[in-house]
Amino acid sequence: MHEHVVNVFMYDNMITDRTALDGLVYTSYLHRIGTVSIETLIKVRSIFNKVWPKYDYVFYIEPEFDIVNDGVRSVDIKFRNEITELFKTIIEKEKLSVIRIKGSVRDRVTTIIEYLEGR
Repeated sequence: MHEHVVNVFMYDNMITDRTALDGLVYTSYLHRIGTVSIETLIKVRSIFNKVWPKYDYVFYIEPEFDIVNDGVRSVDIKFRNEITELFKTIIEKEKLSVIRIKGSVRDRVTTIIEYLEGR
């Protein structure tokens, strides 16, 4: 969450592939499985509430493709599905404004460009 705070408060113009929503989702997951305390989750939620309004646009890409073992991301499909459901739940529950994009990489880029050009 520290990096999300730094990103939104230190840089006027910034593009990132992760937001404070990621921090909230993963901390919620870790709390659910007993790895993180409720106090930590409350602190992360507080930070999220301060950071989230600072984003101009958030593009949300739900997993659409098979998991590829890149040595970085988990290849556990159950974990991926749980995280995906947590993203959906938090986005809906908090009524977060996200622009959902899907399709091939080219489709996604086109959607983002078209969205931004229409602004």
